[in-house]
Amino acid sequence: MTSLHDIIVIGGGPAGCAVALSFLKSHPNGSIIVLSDADPERFKIGESLPPEAARLLGYFDASLPAALSAHLPCAGTASAWTNASLEEHDAIMNPFGHGWHLDRAHFDEKLRAAASGAGAKFSRARVTAVRRDNDQWIVESDVGSAVTGRWLVDASGRRAGVARLLGLRTRKLDDLLSVYALFSSTSGITDDHDTRTLIEACPLGWWYSALLPSKQRLVAFHCDASSAKGAVRTRTGFLDLLHDQTEHLARIVRGHEYDLSAADSATPAGPQTTAACSTQLEGWQTQLYFVPVGDAALSFDPLSSQGMMTALEMGCILGTELAANVKQLDGFSDERVIVQRVTERYAQVWARFEKSRRYYYSVQSRFEGEFWASRRV
Repeated sequence: MTSLHDIIVIGGGPAGCAVALSFLKSHPNGSIIVLSDADPERFKIGESLPPEAARLLGYFDASLPAALSAHLPCAGTASAWTNASLEEHDAIMNPFGHGWHLDRAHFDEKLRAAASGAGAKFSRARVTAVRRDNDQWIVESDVGSAVTGRWLVDASGRRAGVARLLGLRTRKLDDLLSVYALFSSTSGITDDHDTRTLIEACPLGWWYSALLPSKQRLVAFHCDASSAKGAVRTRTGFLDLLHDQTEHLARIVRGHEYDLSAADSATPAGPQTTAACSTQLEGWQTQLYFVPVGDAALSFDPLSSQGMMTALEMGCILGTELAANVKQLDGFSDERVIVQRVTERYAQVWARFEKSRRYYYSVQSRFEGEFWASRRV
């Protein structure tokens, strides 16, 4: 007979690991299992970590801040947003210091290793079904027997895979897409040392770029879904748009003889497309002993640079709340208290994001089309 875990977490990214680490920090004898089908060798977009994250990582595990030395320090931001000139914000002016451009696969693996070292059990598995029976959650996967637990946490990212299995749906605020590609020096050697985050607006949307620890440069174009159809998803179309509609980013690409990286086991071939819209999971409070976290609960326009930090923070809060709950006599105290607290926290985070989003799009007058006009509302 399978043992009953206190917590089942679906998803082994930053949000899921933060739940496990904070839960075990508050309840070292607790039982938590993380099911994840993440491929540690596959490139994953989402490489920016703000400087204030170091303190939170240190709370999780004292070794994690030092492990950031394997990544690339971010020197600040350079943004051509309201006009064609770059506005620079140096990291030296930030009281928390500099942020990082991550090797995301390596970063996530370190988080999983820290959570495992703290006592979390991990299983490489793809969830196929979830159901609640006899006051417990039963999770079936493509590996081994079913897993049972008191609480179920969906940390599966934007896809909100567990929530969808439960019949829940996300509400999209917009149709923003990100078309991204990795660039490498054609000579194999680059003297590109610009470790700032670069943002550049153009009539059809906005561009983002960051130098990665691999010395590849990530370039991403954010636009309405209707604008991402056709040529921009092709190698030639992506490069043509980059050179036609950007000034500063095109200069970096030309100056360092960058071209789209050749595909290998860890690098995608040509431009890739991923959702970048802002979403909220609706109706999750109707499920007993169930909480979404990270992008499964709330996902943000990448312009906010809010996703990674919010995932870690909310994972930390949720893990601490769950620890307090399961430490109650028999582990079944009123779950409505946690649900209410988490709901209020999510509402606060979303309100801050909405305020910031409205401001940054309202000051940008260079965009063209109805999609961008609607974002200024």
